[in-house]
Amino acid sequence: MEKAQKEVSQLFDDIRTVPEETNLQDLKFLKLIIKETLRVHPSLPVIPRECRKRCEVHGYGIDVKSKVLINEWAIGRDPSYWNEAERFYPERFIDVSADFKGGSFEFIPLGAGKRMCLGISFATTYIEFTLAQMLYHFDWKLADGLKPENLDMIESVGGTLKRKQGLELIPISYRSLLLPSFPVLITILLFISIFWTRTKLIGSNDSSPNPPPGPMKLPFIGNIHQLLHPLFHHRLRDLAKKFGPVMQLQIGEVPTVIISSSEAAKEVLKTQEINFVDRPHLLAESILFYNRKGFSFAPYGDYWRELRKISILELLSAKRVRSFKSIREEEVSDFIGSIYAKEGSPINLSRMIFSLGNGIIARASIGKKCKTQEAFLPIVDELSLALGGLNMADVFPSSRFFRMVSRVRSRLERMHREADEMLDSIISERRANSGLASKMAKNEAEDLLGALLNLQDHGNLESQLTTSSIKATILEMFTGGGETSSTALEWAMSELIKNPRVMEKAQKEVRQVFDNIRNLKYVF
Repeated sequence: MEKAQKEVSQLFDDIRTVPEETNLQDLKFLKLIIKETLRVHPSLPVIPRECRKRCEVHGYGIDVKSKVLINEWAIGRDPSYWNEAERFYPERFIDVSADFKGGSFEFIPLGAGKRMCLGISFATTYIEFTLAQMLYHFDWKLADGLKPENLDMIESVGGTLKRKQGLELIPISYRSLLLPSFPVLITILLFISIFWTRTKLIGSNDSSPNPPPGPMKLPFIGNIHQLLHPLFHHRLRDLAKKFGPVMQLQIGEVPTVIISSSEAAKEVLKTQEINFVDRPHLLAESILFYNRKGFSFAPYGDYWRELRKISILELLSAKRVRSFKSIREEEVSDFIGSIYAKEGSPINLSRMIFSLGNGIIARASIGKKCKTQEAFLPIVDELSLALGGLNMADVFPSSRFFRMVSRVRSRLERMHREADEMLDSIISERRANSGLASKMAKNEAEDLLGALLNLQDHGNLESQLTTSSIKATILEMFTGGGETSSTALEWAMSELIKNPRVMEKAQKEVRQVFDNIRNLKYVF
């Protein structure tokens, strides 16, 4: 009797617990859903590059310092590569070998080549685990009686391609284990400003003899007037249908080449990768990230190669990602518990998802929850918004007027000071910890900050890992790691709500796998 009562009690206590991460390998359909989500909703719709050496792409001359934007959003929806390209149909990947690891250029949501996302393992594990828990624990319906087919899928313009409106849903507990605006022009310029930097004027006598085709330009503003669309990447796709997969625009004074086919993308990201390995040099990134001292924005060279090696072998290795398993499970458990607390009532799931992503990144990067971490997250949010901000002085680099009237630099410098002071406090607190020295000596640092400090003191690196480099790397993890993964998760839930057939199939798989594991545990 006592043994039976204990088992029954444990069974009911476990109903709201989170199944372990190790069960994810059995969720085959869930993985297809995530692939399909990244195809139609890449977190970053375009991949920015800068030409380092004059070359040709598809027979067109590309000048040095030209900005190159690869419209991965358009490629992922191109009917030349995808049947029923606008349809959300995860099963397409059963018979398609394309993956998002940089080898299939019709499917590059995380980039490709030397600068592709190194945090793929971290991101996919977080997305798969969190999505599985939401599908396992809850049934979902739209608030206010809205029908799934009427759910809007409008995107927002910014650093990442989020939903314009937060996803408002009503969670209903799964009980199978229980007894019975800005102006349009300004908006577009906000987005454009992410992807280019100072360069010589497009009308230079040193330009390539056979530039890519493109629409007619106006004096001073170039093609800005032709980009008056609230979603920049949509407009680029429309123009590419007329002018071809390799097209040149002039954004103010800045020559910008638009790539809209997998074949041309392969030329830029693989065949001639060394010519396009640099990212554009942007004012915001230079100020906020310590003159581009982190891996994501550093110029190509020995220092960048050293950072890449550190990232692959130390910061984002499979072993390091596995070491964060308990963090993910604890944070997701709290996340699921907070949804249970609001069961039956409308919740802003988008807000909760982004809060979860920030929490996981914070603990993986700088350690346990603390007041300093809580104060740091709002600063990071402001930095993320600034990366999608307007900088007219860069659109018109020769204009002294824009340099004088622009207030962007002072705002960026103020944000940098606030972030720098907070990071100084976090690092000083870590070094002052009495157990840190022995921990670092044994190379047992659990979070990314500990790993970086350990490398700084004991790594014997070819290039010096300065404190500024450490700060820039931590900031990049916050601004890049959490937001892009959470954006993908938000869109995955949106597509599942809009496509009940896919939702039902996914929940059936998740619940069958997790319930079988639970039941097996009680048998033994």
